[in-house]
Amino acid sequence: MKSEIIVIPQKSTKGMENFEKGNCFEKLIRNVLELQKYEINPNVHFTGLEVDLIATHKYDKKNLYVECKAKQKVKSTEIKNFGFNVFTKEPDYAYFIHTVELDKQASALKIDEFDNNESLKNVTFYGPSMLIDLLKDSQKIKTISHDSLGHITQQFLIVSYLGDYIIYIGQSSLAYPTYYYIFDAHTGQSLVDVTKIKSILAKIPEIQQLEFRSIKEDNSKKEQKIESTDDFEIVAEVQAGDDWFDYKPAHYDYFVGRENLKSDTFKFFRKVRSKDTSKRAFYLKGNSGWGKSSLVNAIKGTCERSYYNQRFFTIAFDCRSAITENFVAKAFQKAILKTFEKEFISNKKLNKSAIKFTSNYSLLDSDFIRDYLSYLEESDKLLIIIFDQFEDVFRKTDIFKYFYKFLSDVSETQSNIVVGFSWKSEFYIQPDIPSYGWFQQAKEQALEFIVPEFGVKETNGILKQLEKSIYEHAALQLNSDIKNRLIENSQGFPWLIKKLCIHIFEQIKNGQNLDDLIDDNLNIKSLFKSDLSNIVHKEQKALELIANKATKGDLFDENDISEYKLSKEVKSLIDKRLIIRSGFNYNVYWDIFRDYLVNGKVPLIRKRIHF
Repeated sequence: MKSEIIVIPQKSTKGMENFEKGNCFEKLIRNVLELQKYEINPNVHFTGLEVDLIATHKYDKKNLYVECKAKQKVKSTEIKNFGFNVFTKEPDYAYFIHTVELDKQASALKIDEFDNNESLKNVTFYGPSMLIDLLKDSQKIKTISHDSLGHITQQFLIVSYLGDYIIYIGQSSLAYPTYYYIFDAHTGQSLVDVTKIKSILAKIPEIQQLEFRSIKEDNSKKEQKIESTDDFEIVAEVQAGDDWFDYKPAHYDYFVGRENLKSDTFKFFRKVRSKDTSKRAFYLKGNSGWGKSSLVNAIKGTCERSYYNQRFFTIAFDCRSAITENFVAKAFQKAILKTFEKEFISNKKLNKSAIKFTSNYSLLDSDFIRDYLSYLEESDKLLIIIFDQFEDVFRKTDIFKYFYKFLSDVSETQSNIVVGFSWKSEFYIQPDIPSYGWFQQAKEQALEFIVPEFGVKETNGILKQLEKSIYEHAALQLNSDIKNRLIENSQGFPWLIKKLCIHIFEQIKNGQNLDDLIDDNLNIKSLFKSDLSNIVHKEQKALELIANKATKGDLFDENDISEYKLSKEVKSLIDKRLIIRSGFNYNVYWDIFRDYLVNGKVPLIRKRIHF
C-alpha cells in the first residue's frame, strides 16, 4: 500500500507555499520528538550546516539531526547535502523525514550512499509509511483498521488547518481505484459528511473522480454503481481510412511521403531504447488538416512491420473521446492489454489479469507497473503511447492535469515508455488559464517534431492514388493540365489536395467529363456546397448544431442525440462521412468545414488560393 502525507496550512502566501508547509510539518515532527524525550535546540544554523532540527535526548544526552521534507518530490541533491552534514558533524543519530515516497533516482542514491556506507549507518529515513506508524506509536493519531474496506491501494495522512484525517483509497474489480473513505485521525471515526473539508479534499487529485463512502454504507450496492458509471468512459483509438479517398486519417497503406519526419521519429525511438537520450516524450506540431493523425497511423503501421514488431509497440488514442479524469488511466490500461494481445509482451512472464494502478493519478506506482517496466527494459522493448487531437484534452483542465502527471512520471522514471501527443499550431493558449504552465512544462520535457505543408513528393503521391483510381474505374488518364491545376490550387495544403482529388474522383464516378471539372468545381466553397447538397433540412440543422457545440468546446455526445431526437439524422451523417464518432462524442469531419458551417464563410487560410 502506497502512503503519502499532505500538509495543508491555512494560508499560503504566493511563492511561500513550500516554506509554510515545511514550517507546519516541522512543528508536527517537533511534537513527536518531544514525546520521545528529545529537547529541541533552537539554534540549528551553524556555519556550513543547515538542518531543520537538532535535538538532544533528555536522558542519554545523545544528539539527533533531523531534516524534514514536506514536498511532492525529494531531490537527490537534498539527500546528498544531508549526508554531507551528517558525515561532517557526526551526530549520534540522524533522521531524514519525507512526506512522499522516494523516486527511483533518490532511492538508488539512498542505497548507494547510506545503506552501504558504514559512516552513515546512524541515518534513518522515515518515509510516509514509517512516519505514519511513528505518529501512531507516539499516539499523535489513531490506529485505524482498513481490513473490512476492500482492497486498499493507498493511504493519505492529511495534516490541515481544518483538522487531521486519514484517507484510504480502495479498488473494486477495475484496474484503478474507484472509492475512498475518510477518518478523523484523532478519534478514528469514519466521516459521513465531507462538506466541511471539501476545500482540502479539492487539493488531492487522486480522489477527484472517486466515490466517497462511509463504513455505514452498503458496499455491495456501491460496487454495482461504480461498474455501471465506469462503462461510460470509452477510450477510442485513432481511426484510419478504408481507402485513400476516405476522409478519415490515412491508413498506413495509403500514407504518402513524410520520409524525413518518419525517419526522425524512429531515430528518437531508437535513442530511447538504447538509453542515448533522457527524453521520454515527443509531440507533433502542425496546422489543422496537415496530416498529424495520418502520420500517427503511419508510425503505428511501421511498428507493426516485421523489423520493428518485437522492438516497438505503438498505440494511438483519440482524445476527443475523453470524458473524465479516468481517461488517461484507461488508455494506459488498454495500451498494456494490447501488448499482451499482440504478443509483444509474454503472458508467461507477466499476468495481464494482474494489471493494477495504485491510483488513477500516479499510474507508475503499483507493483505490477514496476514489474512491467522492468520487463520492457530487460527485453529491450519500447511501448509508445500517442494521444491524438490533444487540444481537446487541454480544454478539459482536470483531464489535462492527469495527462501531465503521467507524462512527467514517464519522463522521470527513464524507462522504456514513450508518450507522444499532437498539437494544432493555430490553437492559442491563454496564459491565465490553469493548464498553461503545465503545458509549457510538458513541451519542455518533449521533443518537438514539426509537421510541414505537403512537398512535391507528398502531393504527387496523392495524385498517383487519384490517377490509379480513375484508370481502374473509367480507364481514363489524368492529363498534365488537370494535375498542374490541382497542384496549383492545393498550395501545399494536405487537406486541400486530398479534398480536391476526392472531389474529382466523385465527379468522374458520377459521369462528369474531366475537361469540364476545372473551371467550375475547383474552389473550396463549391466543395462545401457539394457536401451540403446531399443532405435534407433536418440533417443540415443537426450538422450545424454539432459544429456550433464543437466550436464552443462542448462536443455533441450520446445524450444530445436523445435530447434533440436526432438518432436518424446522426446515423445518416455518419454514413455520408460528414461527421465522425469518437467514443461517445461526435464532430464534423474537418475543422475547416466546421468553421464554414458556423460562420457561413471559408476560414482565412495562410496561403491565399486563386481560382
